[in-house]
Amino acid sequence: MKTLMTFLALIPPLAFGQSKDFTDVLSAEVHGDTVTIMDNAANRNCGARYETEILQFADTLIWIQHDTGATANCMCTYDLSATVDSIAPGHYTTKVYFTLPGSLEIFFVGTISFDITKQTTSSSTKLIDQGQSACYEVGIGEIGKDGDNSIQVYPNPASAFITLITYSISDKLIRIFDIQNRTLLDFYSENNTNVLDISSFRSGIYFIAIKDNNSISRKKFCKY
Repeated sequence: MKTLMTFLALIPPLAFGQSKDFTDVLSAEVHGDTVTIMDNAANRNCGARYETEILQFADTLIWIQHDTGATANCMCTYDLSATVDSIAPGHYTTKVYFTLPGSLEIFFVGTISFDITKQTTSSSTKLIDQGQSACYEVGIGEIGKDGDNSIQVYPNPASAFITLITYSISDKLIRIFDIQNRTLLDFYSENNTNVLDISSFRSGIYFIAIKDNNSISRKKFCKY
């Protein structure tokens, strides 16, 4: 057993977590009084190493995937799971969240519903297993390799504008995307210096990818 399920007695399950648009595939498999909840095709930080936390509030489970890894300059797809044992009969809803290294934000992914019909003989619901698959890189980062030294971004962190300096004189694709791999800016430029307006971005970590002659360089920056 990796951790005991604790009870969230004072905070309603909907009181925290920022809603996002995710491509995750959420499902559940029930065997007696045990359920395996699954979060497949999760696009996350390539350096993610997850530690699962399960909270219970009445007939609602809160599944928080804490990313304890290093922040990387790319996005990867993972399959994640958690197996919970000794659940009392009833209809349950699982709310799925995840955290990022160094961030106080909790991101809401979606919900999973399942039914337990077998009477449990144990008085203690508990997490008995968690899983994390190997990952593969997604988005523009699928080609080429990291080249942070070929890009300068300042100020970093920034609140309204960033200046992007590259050393390529040819036409290049510049793309900015968020931690959910959603493209926020996407344009071509021949300039070595580009000033970009990020004032509408939410606070958090963002990634810059620059594609030039079949090579890709990447950089990350923070918006506050």
